[in-house]
Amino acid sequence: MNVDNPLTGTLDIPIATSLDDVEEYNAKGSVTATSSDLDMMLDGTRAQRAIGLRFIGVTVPQGATIVNAYVQFQSDEAGSSPASLLVKGQASDDAPVFAAVKLNVTSRPTTTAAVAWVPAVWTAAGYAARPSGPPISVRCSRRSSAVRAGPPGTRWR
Repeated sequence: MNVDNPLTGTLDIPIATSLDDVEEYNAKGSVTATSSDLDMMLDGTRAQRAIGLRFIGVTVPQGATIVNAYVQFQSDEAGSSPASLLVKGQASDDAPVFAAVKLNVTSRPTTTAAVAWVPAVWTAAGYAARPSGPPISVRCSRRSSAVRAGPPGTRWR
Protein backbone atom coordinates (compact mmCIF):
# COMPACT_ATOMS: atom_id res chain seq x y z
CA MET A 1 0.00 0.00 0.00
CA ASN A 2 1.28 3.48 -0.81
CA VAL A 3 -0.02 6.61 0.87
CA ASP A 4 0.93 9.94 -0.69
CA ASN A 5 1.44 12.58 1.99
CA PRO A 6 2.03 16.15 0.78
CA LEU A 7 3.93 16.98 4.00
CA THR A 8 6.22 13.95 4.22
CA GLY A 9 6.09 12.31 0.78
CA THR A 10 5.01 8.76 0.12
CA LEU A 11 4.59 6.14 2.80
CA ASP A 12 5.12 2.57 1.55
CA ILE A 13 3.53 -0.12 3.70
CA PRO A 14 4.49 -3.65 2.59
CA ILE A 15 2.75 -6.88 3.50
CA ALA A 16 4.38 -7.99 6.78
CA THR A 17 3.84 -11.77 6.98
CA SER A 18 2.57 -14.68 4.90
CA LEU A 19 -0.74 -14.58 6.80
CA ASP A 20 -1.29 -11.03 5.54
CA ASP A 21 -1.73 -12.04 1.88
CA VAL A 22 -3.84 -15.07 1.06
CA GLU A 23 -5.80 -16.73 -1.72
CA GLU A 24 -9.31 -18.15 -1.29
CA TYR A 25 -10.36 -20.84 -3.77
CA ASN A 26 -13.79 -21.25 -5.35
CA ALA A 27 -14.46 -24.95 -5.01
CA LYS A 28 -14.70 -25.15 -1.23
CA GLY A 29 -13.60 -21.71 -0.08
CA SER A 30 -10.29 -23.04 1.20
CA VAL A 31 -7.69 -20.41 2.11
CA THR A 32 -3.94 -20.70 1.61
CA ALA A 33 -1.09 -18.44 2.66
CA THR A 34 1.67 -20.63 1.26
CA SER A 35 1.68 -19.50 -2.37
CA SER A 36 4.77 -17.61 -3.51
CA ASP A 37 2.51 -15.12 -5.34
CA LEU A 38 -1.09 -13.94 -5.53
CA ASP A 39 -3.01 -15.06 -8.59
CA MET A 40 -6.00 -12.99 -9.68
CA MET A 41 -8.24 -15.07 -10.21
CA LEU A 42 -6.81 -18.24 -11.75
CA ASP A 43 -3.95 -20.23 -10.24
CA GLY A 44 -2.96 -22.59 -13.06
CA THR A 45 -6.31 -24.27 -13.65
CA ARG A 46 -7.62 -23.65 -10.14
CA ALA A 47 -10.25 -20.88 -9.92
CA GLN A 48 -10.07 -18.47 -7.02
CA ARG A 49 -12.87 -16.67 -5.23
CA ALA A 50 -10.79 -13.82 -3.78
CA ILE A 51 -7.43 -12.70 -2.50
CA GLY A 52 -6.94 -10.95 0.82
CA LEU A 53 -4.33 -8.34 1.74
CA ARG A 54 -3.74 -7.02 5.27
CA PHE A 55 -1.64 -3.99 6.13
CA ILE A 56 -0.50 -3.40 9.70
CA GLY A 57 0.82 -0.22 11.25
CA VAL A 58 -1.34 2.08 9.13
CA THR A 59 -2.28 4.98 11.36
CA VAL A 60 -4.44 7.85 10.21
CA PRO A 61 -4.65 10.75 12.66
CA GLN A 62 -8.15 11.87 13.66
CA GLY A 63 -9.31 14.56 11.22
CA ALA A 64 -6.59 13.82 8.65
CA THR A 65 -7.42 14.03 4.96
CA ILE A 66 -6.03 11.31 2.71
CA VAL A 67 -5.20 12.86 -0.65
CA ASN A 68 -4.20 9.66 -2.46
CA ALA A 69 -3.77 6.04 -1.42
CA TYR A 70 -3.48 2.89 -3.50
CA VAL A 71 -2.38 -0.72 -3.67
CA GLN A 72 -0.05 -1.61 -6.53
CA PHE A 73 0.37 -5.09 -7.99
CA GLN A 74 3.28 -6.38 -10.07
CA SER A 75 3.20 -9.42 -12.32
CA ASP A 76 5.73 -12.21 -11.91
CA GLU A 77 4.84 -13.84 -15.24
CA ALA A 78 3.18 -13.04 -18.56
CA GLY A 79 -0.46 -13.92 -19.04
CA SER A 80 -3.14 -13.85 -21.71
CA SER A 81 -6.35 -14.13 -19.67
CA PRO A 82 -8.29 -10.95 -18.92
CA ALA A 83 -9.51 -10.28 -15.39
CA SER A 84 -12.42 -8.29 -14.00
CA LEU A 85 -12.07 -7.58 -10.28
CA LEU A 86 -13.90 -5.82 -7.47
CA VAL A 87 -11.73 -4.28 -4.73
CA LYS A 88 -13.27 -3.77 -1.28
CA GLY A 89 -12.06 -2.91 2.19
CA GLN A 90 -12.82 -4.81 5.38
CA ALA A 91 -15.11 -3.01 7.81
CA SER A 92 -12.83 -3.32 10.82
CA ASP A 93 -10.71 -0.98 12.89
CA ASP A 94 -8.09 -3.71 13.40
CA ALA A 95 -8.43 -6.57 10.92
CA PRO A 96 -7.15 -9.90 12.30
CA VAL A 97 -4.59 -11.94 10.38
CA PHE A 98 -6.01 -14.31 7.82
CA ALA A 99 -6.29 -17.98 8.74
CA ALA A 100 -6.38 -21.17 6.70
CA VAL A 101 -10.07 -21.50 7.50
CA LYS A 102 -12.85 -21.98 4.94
CA LEU A 103 -14.16 -18.66 3.53
CA ASN A 104 -11.85 -16.63 5.81
CA VAL A 105 -11.54 -13.87 3.20
CA THR A 106 -15.08 -13.54 1.81
CA SER A 107 -16.87 -14.07 5.13
CA ARG A 108 -15.43 -10.86 6.62
CA PRO A 109 -17.67 -7.75 6.73
CA THR A 110 -16.88 -5.18 4.03
CA THR A 111 -17.20 -1.46 3.64
CA THR A 112 -19.79 -0.09 1.23
CA ALA A 113 -17.01 1.50 -0.87
CA ALA A 114 -15.75 -0.61 -3.78
CA VAL A 115 -13.72 -0.14 -6.94
CA ALA A 116 -14.32 -2.16 -10.10
CA TRP A 117 -10.99 -2.90 -11.80
CA VAL A 118 -10.36 -4.42 -15.22
CA PRO A 119 -6.57 -4.44 -15.53
CA ALA A 120 -4.95 -4.77 -18.94
CA VAL A 121 -3.65 -8.25 -19.70
CA TRP A 122 -0.19 -8.53 -18.19
CA THR A 123 1.88 -9.45 -21.22
CA ALA A 124 5.26 -9.50 -19.46
CA ALA A 125 6.72 -10.20 -16.05
CA GLY A 126 7.38 -7.02 -14.11
CA TYR A 127 4.26 -5.22 -15.36
CA ALA A 128 2.83 -3.05 -12.57
CA ALA A 129 -0.75 -1.84 -12.20
CA ARG A 130 -3.09 -0.49 -9.59
CA PRO A 131 -6.85 -0.10 -9.39
CA SER A 132 -8.09 3.35 -10.33
CA GLY A 133 -11.41 4.98 -9.74
CA PRO A 134 -13.10 6.39 -6.66
CA PRO A 135 -10.58 6.23 -3.81
CA ILE A 136 -11.85 3.25 -1.81
CA SER A 137 -8.95 3.72 0.59
CA VAL A 138 -10.06 7.26 1.41
CA ARG A 139 -13.48 5.96 2.34
CA CYS A 140 -12.38 2.98 4.38
CA SER A 141 -8.83 3.55 5.61
CA ARG A 142 -9.88 5.23 8.82
CA ARG A 143 -11.31 1.92 9.93
CA SER A 144 -9.96 -0.76 7.63
CA SER A 145 -6.62 -2.46 7.48
CA ALA A 146 -7.57 -5.24 5.08
CA VAL A 147 -8.37 -5.15 1.38
CA ARG A 148 -9.79 -7.89 -0.81
CA ALA A 149 -10.19 -8.37 -4.50
CA GLY A 150 -12.40 -10.78 -6.35
CA PRO A 151 -14.47 -11.06 -9.51
CA PRO A 152 -17.53 -8.80 -9.76
CA GLY A 153 -20.51 -10.59 -8.27
CA THR A 154 -18.34 -12.15 -5.57
CA ARG A 155 -20.58 -12.82 -2.60
CA TRP A 156 -19.10 -11.02 0.40
CA ARG A 157 -20.88 -12.29 3.51
